[in-house]
Amino acid sequence: MDDWITCQEGHKHFGRYNAAGVLIYQRNLQTGDIEVLLGQRAQGTDLPGTWSTIGGALDKDEEPEDGAFRELLEETGLERTHFGITAWTTADHGNWLYFTFCVEHKGDLDLTKIKLDTNEITALGWFSRQALDDPKLPLHPGFKDNMHELKFLLPPNINPTTLEFSEW
Repeated sequence: MDDWITCQEGHKHFGRYNAAGVLIYQRNLQTGDIEVLLGQRAQGTDLPGTWSTIGGALDKDEEPEDGAFRELLEETGLERTHFGITAWTTADHGNWLYFTFCVEHKGDLDLTKIKLDTNEITALGWFSRQALDDPKLPLHPGFKDNMHELKFLLPPNINPTTLEFSEW
């Protein structure tokens, strides 16, 4: 069973063997903006009601990439064959790590057809970079702390009219 661990920074984390998640992104073809798919954490999980990557605790001896995609499948039914990893990063808390795999989604992902494991997440939503900067959006603190690295790993926004690039 996965246990809670207190990292060297004094934070409590679920997952004795570290944790990993998937940050799915897509380009909004009308605005040119990059949007990320986040899950809202369910009651009974760490920090319920907050939005974060879809992921969770790794099993003993499980590779982070495998664990991230296992969690994606368990929580949303989405299979890894639909996504390609474009980048990844590690949030290092000394004796505990969180791996984030950035994956691009091309095409139409109908969120209304995804069957969620509501014990883990209660909703999915696409968020623009601008929306993620809104202090009223209840982001999971771990995701919020890692956004400074993630912003450099995602493609820039592209204005569809002028073709000018803009970053986070």
